[in-house]
Amino acid sequence: MARAIHDNLTLLKPARLTQDVTAFLIAKQAQGVSPRYLEFLRDELRFFGEFLADAGLDTVQSITAQAIRQYLIALGKRRNPGGVHCAFRAIKTFLRWYETEYQPEDWVNPIAKVKPPKLPQRPRRRSVRPRPHSPKERQPRGRPKRRQRAGRRRRRLSKLRRKPRRGRLSPSRPNANAPSRKR
Repeated sequence: MARAIHDNLTLLKPARLTQDVTAFLIAKQAQGVSPRYLEFLRDELRFFGEFLADAGLDTVQSITAQAIRQYLIALGKRRNPGGVHCAFRAIKTFLRWYETEYQPEDWVNPIAKVKPPKLPQRPRRRSVRPRPHSPKERQPRGRPKRRQRAGRRRRRLSKLRRKPRRGRLSPSRPNANAPSRKR
């Protein structure tokens, strides 16, 4: 917020930067972004706005690539690389929106000059074997375990028992009219 002093009274008047951020958040809300993303943008741009106010920059057009870099460096002292990259993405989104929304003349978007902060590369986890995609790939290779052998034997036997029968009885239910066998 920019301050105007008038007759020994300190009046707060909204800075142009604050108005532009508010318009940006309204535009994003109208686009239908999630409430959490909207909250993320609001928080990140508030922190960036506080940094710019301390530096004496109160409009979007006064933002320079150098100011963005200084902010990212200052942020890197209290955040991890992922958090710094998140802040960069929020600033980039805002400045690109501003460029397309207002199309200011003789203004070059400063974010185009700033490279994104690097993120540490995580080592890729290598699986022992690739995930199966088809039933053939799911079949175990080599000698099957005892349970698997028993399961195969059971399936083969159940297929042998299922002979087509006449009538409406299912193969699992014995025929009530058939003579019973004694053992």
